[in-house]
Amino acid sequence: MAFLLGTIVGLALGLVGGGGSIITVPLLVGPLGIPAHEATTMSLVIVGVTAAWASAAHAQRGNVLWSHAIAFGAVGSVGTLAGGYFNRAVPARVLLGGFVILMVVAAIATWRRASRTSLERSSVPLSLIPALAMTDSAAPSLRARARALLPASCPLLDYGPFLVAAVGVGLLTGFFGVGGGFLIVPALVLVARLPMSRAIGTSLPIIAINSATALAGHLGTGISFEPSTTALFTAGAVLAGLAGGALSTRMPAATLGRGFAVVVLTLAAYLSLQVV
Repeated sequence: MAFLLGTIVGLALGLVGGGGSIITVPLLVGPLGIPAHEATTMSLVIVGVTAAWASAAHAQRGNVLWSHAIAFGAVGSVGTLAGGYFNRAVPARVLLGGFVILMVVAAIATWRRASRTSLERSSVPLSLIPALAMTDSAAPSLRARARALLPASCPLLDYGPFLVAAVGVGLLTGFFGVGGGFLIVPALVLVARLPMSRAIGTSLPIIAINSATALAGHLGTGISFEPSTTALFTAGAVLAGLAGGALSTRMPAATLGRGFAVVVLTLAAYLSLQVV
């Protein structure tokens, strides 16, 4: 069962991109009956290994900027450790309730992205671009407005957004056990000014780094998990991810995005039943 559920996550990751990892925790909590805190810890292993595996292919194509990935991951470790602490501190119902909200937000954002005509022609996975993300041409306009309000030499303008984004994504990863690729990619595009292809490739080692540090934080607070179940789930995700990536090139991006949004909303409704 763990292996089969892992293939579902892998297919989602391959078809729609990094946001597919958001369905990992619901599948662990629901069909496998794993407690919420343990499920978020297992998700860190599954997401981290899958991201590390995928980053190898992007690195071969020259789409990974390791300096950015290491810097983002190092700063984000502050957030991952804090997120792991809060994960342990809150009751399971609060944790799952917050996760349901996160899933609903992600599903709505994915549906909105799928409805955009410009993104239907894009080869970029829909789940990696937020609903309010701007194109590269719009980003300079945003920075120009910010520079008009702040001194040209203001360090906050150059480094503040990067620090906030890194810590915020780390906090999300540590608390919910998700990769946060749907936030990392636009942060790298708008803040670090990377092209979309490099932002996607660089986000993968960041997810792996964040997952590793968050996992250390979880284990440090006494949360344990079942290694064999985690290994089988991860194996299914990695293998199915390859098939999902191949299938994604044969299906319309809008169809994939809307279908994934429906799946996420369905799982969110299912997970909400576990809360009540």
